[in-house]
Amino acid sequence: MKMSILKFGGTSVGSVEAFDRSVRIVKKETRHRHPIVVVSAVGGVTDDLIGLVDLAKKQKQRLIAGRLNRLEETHKTILQAFVSPREFQLIWEKEFSPSLKKLRYVLTGISYVGELTKKTYAFICSFGEMLSSQIMRYALINSGMSSLQVHGRRIIRTNSEYLEAEVDMRRTRESCRRILLPSIKDGFVPVVMGFIGKDTHGDTTLLGRGGSDFTASLVGISMDADQIQIWTDVDGVMSADPRLISTVKLWPKMNIDVMAEMANSGAKVLHPKTITAAVRKAIPVYIKNTFNPSAPGTLITADSRRGLKGVQCVKGQMLIHLQTPEMLHAFGFIQRCSQVFVQHNISVDVCATSEISFTSSIAASDYSRRLFKNLSKIAHVDLHPDLAKICVIGSNVSHDAQLISAIFEILTPYRIYTVSIGASFHNITFFVSESQSDEVLLRLHQKLFE
Repeated sequence: MKMSILKFGGTSVGSVEAFDRSVRIVKKETRHRHPIVVVSAVGGVTDDLIGLVDLAKKQKQRLIAGRLNRLEETHKTILQAFVSPREFQLIWEKEFSPSLKKLRYVLTGISYVGELTKKTYAFICSFGEMLSSQIMRYALINSGMSSLQVHGRRIIRTNSEYLEAEVDMRRTRESCRRILLPSIKDGFVPVVMGFIGKDTHGDTTLLGRGGSDFTASLVGISMDADQIQIWTDVDGVMSADPRLISTVKLWPKMNIDVMAEMANSGAKVLHPKTITAAVRKAIPVYIKNTFNPSAPGTLITADSRRGLKGVQCVKGQMLIHLQTPEMLHAFGFIQRCSQVFVQHNISVDVCATSEISFTSSIAASDYSRRLFKNLSKIAHVDLHPDLAKICVIGSNVSHDAQLISAIFEILTPYRIYTVSIGASFHNITFFVSESQSDEVLLRLHQKLFE
């Protein structure tokens, strides 16, 4: 039995028109394979739910009521497009209102006590996918397909790390096959809630960043799917940000490790953790555009053939340079520096070290005077704010002396603050002034790709 997993992101279920496009894609897929649909929350709804949690902790009950009403109207508007007026009221009262009332009660409870557990936070954030998957089911039925909703809690088994749960793959595979196979054999298109799992205590858990993509990958592996399709609002993986450079290239294939570097370097691509397991098991994973379905998209593979793939820019960066001659031939200097960043919950990105110095990049928004004060206890601190990180990315690019020479020739007119070559085989990174970053990015793309 040939099966495919079709995952639709928030923009692909963000409006009546988007739902309609997604349904047509599913219907076309039924001509070739048995589809299993995985959905994210309606675009913007997860952020709305997080905003409601913040309001509840601040005990802003009136604002909560208004936001919940808007959330309800958003889903009502979409559902009404796919069911008759007579059916709508019955469906809404039976299948949607109870969930929204429960959400309202939970938020009201939080607003009274002003406190929130991770378990409750996960429970609240799961409502977006719960609502969107039910709408998708009715949209598929409206187009002539048989469909049923499958709660992510029924098939994705995890530990009790509520917000970044680890998956029990053996139990997940058993649940997927036990629950999904019979419905597929009976001619149904299952609609699975992305992002959501369940621990051994029966509590709701979340799969973290890119959770719905991860759900698609887990279901694909469990069902031995022929392919996984990630439907989003871009044509695939490109050589640069098309908002900054009009002559970007669309790559028909992309190595999973190179894509990981692109994700870390600011590209709007899949988070690699979500699909790595599927790619390693040789399940083809395609990134496709819901709003341009005829575009070929990008196939993510484990193929590691050498090749340049992109230039990316991350603005809002800062370099922190620490230096003290007292640490020459002494132990523990880098460890002490790192511990300060850990204490401040700051993720350090690029690092350069020597016996007496340590330079690291952080997001400028993470900087504080308190961080400066604590680092100054270890060494002399120099700050370099208002920088941008630029990355040249491709398979094994750090081994290519000719490419490195070409990059530095382009960079000759500019001040370069720090360079990282070799920390990753797939990435050459350097920092320039943020005010010059767009110009540098354009010149690199023209020289390397055009």
